[in-house]
Amino acid sequence: RSTPLYSRQRQMCIRDRNITPIFTQVPAICSGATLTPLPTTSTNGIIGSWSPSLNNEATTTYTFTPDAGQCALNTTMTININPKTIPSLFTPLAAICSGATLTSLPTTSTNGIKGSWSPLLNNEATTTYTFTPDTGQCALNTSLTVEVKVTPIPSLGQQQIFCTKPMPTIAKLNAIGSAIKWYNSANAVNSLSLSTPLIQGQTYFASQTIDGCESVQRLEKNVNIINCDV
Repeated sequence: RSTPLYSRQRQMCIRDRNITPIFTQVPAICSGATLTPLPTTSTNGIIGSWSPSLNNEATTTYTFTPDAGQCALNTTMTININPKTIPSLFTPLAAICSGATLTSLPTTSTNGIKGSWSPLLNNEATTTYTFTPDTGQCALNTSLTVEVKVTPIPSLGQQQIFCTKPMPTIAKLNAIGSAIKWYNSANAVNSLSLSTPLIQGQTYFASQTIDGCESVQRLEKNVNIINCDV
C-alpha cells in the first residue's frame, strides 16, 4: 500500500503533470574539440544526470534522467559533431632542378581552408611540406611533396698531361658524365667554349646535365701542361 508521503508526491506530480527539464542547446563542435560537461541542473531547477558519456568525435543523443523524488520527465539533447574538412586540390608543383626557384605554396586551399606550411621551402632537396589550417576552422592537416632533382657531379676521367704544342683546349679535358660543361670557377655562370686554350696550373670545373638538370656541385680538375719537345 502507498505510504502517505508517496501518495502526496504522486498527487503533486499528477497535479503538476510532470515537468520537462529545460536546457540550453549545445552548439555543434568540430570533431575532437573540447566538449564541456552538460549541466546537471536544468534551467527550471530539475536535478539529474546524463547518459551516455560525452563523445566529441560523433554526433550523439544524450538522455537526462531526473533524480528520484522530482515530478519531472526525462529529456534528450543531440549534440552535433562536424567532421573535419580535408583541405583539397592544392595543385602539385612540378619537379624542379636543385637550386632552381621554388614557387611559394598557396595559403588557401581550393575549398577555402586557410593556413600555413612547414618547414621552410627547400630548393635543394625533395621535401614533404605540412599544411596546418588556421585556428577556428574545422579542418585537418594535409601534406604536399615537392620533388627536387639533384644531379651528381661527373666522375674524374683518367689523369692527363698536355703538351704545349699543339696548344691544348677545353675540348681535350675529360670527365665521365652526361653533357659535360667546363667552367673556370666553381660558381661561374657561363661555361667555357670548347676552343678555349688551357692555362698551365689552372683549375677547371666540370658539371654534367641529366634529365634537364645541371649538377650544382662541380668536379675540379687541375691542368698540367709540359714542353714535350724537351
